[in-house]
Amino acid sequence: MNNIDIIIKMLLEKTNLSEIEKDIVESYNTYLKEDKNDIISKIVENRIKYNMIAAETSVAKMQTQGKTQLVSFDNLTNDELKNNLYNQILLMCTKLN
Repeated sequence: MNNIDIIIKMLLEKTNLSEIEKDIVESYNTYLKEDKNDIISKIVENRIKYNMIAAETSVAKMQTQGKTQLVSFDNLTNDELKNNLYNQILLMCTKLN
């Protein structure tokens, strides 16, 4: 069990979740899916809702020969998208009280 699993378990035991806690649980549930469209939708939703995510993560950056370039979601694999969503979850967890 990793840190995210522990946090999710703790959140699921709470009765009244804050907005960010709900978003963490929803993001984690989406992360567990393999549906690319659901993952993309959640990534975009989180970026719109949370400034710290938009500022600290890049949804569609790809390292190519030492350079970073923007790419469309279509060019990213499910694993790359899931990795981005996982990083968003980590950032949201750092904002928990």
